[in-house]
Amino acid sequence: MARSRKKTLLRILSDLTGLEEAEITPTLPLLDGGYLTSLQVVELVTRLEEETGIRFQDMDVTPENFQDRARIEALLEERSEGSPP
Repeated sequence: MARSRKKTLLRILSDLTGLEEAEITPTLPLLDGGYLTSLQVVELVTRLEEETGIRFQDMDVTPENFQDRARIEALLEERSEGSPP
């Protein structure tokens, strides 16, 4: 994953969760741990689209895809490569 996208993701997650970037490990349970709400996931998607230019499909926005940073990074990578939905 491009370094700038990873930094953007970390910055946005930090803004939304109130956690320091260093605390947002790849496997930190963002949803199950109560760090992100479903409304914040929508805000995360919107900000990622605006700041990275990557477009998500409606079917991408599932609890499974936003459970932790590693899954979000994988989704960003998949979408940046132009993989079909």
